[in-house]
Amino acid sequence: MRNHRIPLAIALVALAALCAAPAAAESLDLSAGTMQLGGSLTFTSMVFVPEEGDSETFYLLSVQPTFAAFVAQGLEIGGGLGATAWFGDAEDMFNSQVNLFFSVRYVIDTRTIVSPYFGGKFGASFLIPSDDETDVDTSTAIFVAVPMGVLLALNKSVAISLGLEVQVYAWLDGPYMKDTVQLQVPVGYIGVEAFF
Repeated sequence: MRNHRIPLAIALVALAALCAAPAAAESLDLSAGTMQLGGSLTFTSMVFVPEEGDSETFYLLSVQPTFAAFVAQGLEIGGGLGATAWFGDAEDMFNSQVNLFFSVRYVIDTRTIVSPYFGGKFGASFLIPSDDETDVDTSTAIFVAVPMGVLLALNKSVAISLGLEVQVYAWLDGPYMKDTVQLQVPVGYIGVEAFF
């Protein structure tokens, strides 16, 4: 059991060292008027276990470009587009998923190269059936999401984003998930963001 704690202790020490980095390491410009252009990549695995029959495993690969502007120190308002490809057992049913959203995010200015953040997203999602399902309509949902993570500044204009996003979908129509609520917690995401 003790051996499993060693990597966690190393990670915590490394994070503490990054947080203690001096301001000379060029912290990000998070002031009002700064624009942000970025994108992230996420991989998710889901297992669906029905009351009867075999379970199914779905794999989702998502890319999410975003654009935002800081309206106050650390407070960002923006939007974006998400595109997800479905693999595994889902290939027979779904081809892709598209999300359109508005976002609000608060980035804590630590004056170091590490800036934690949290926020919220609200938007619409469209689940597009596979080519095999020619008689099936696109499913539509509204969703809310709560992203949280850290920005690791490479310089004052570019950062790596690492985080986690909890997502809740309310499906309004469609053949597979109509009138259902879906909770999704992807493994995490990695992204790159530019500030100008």
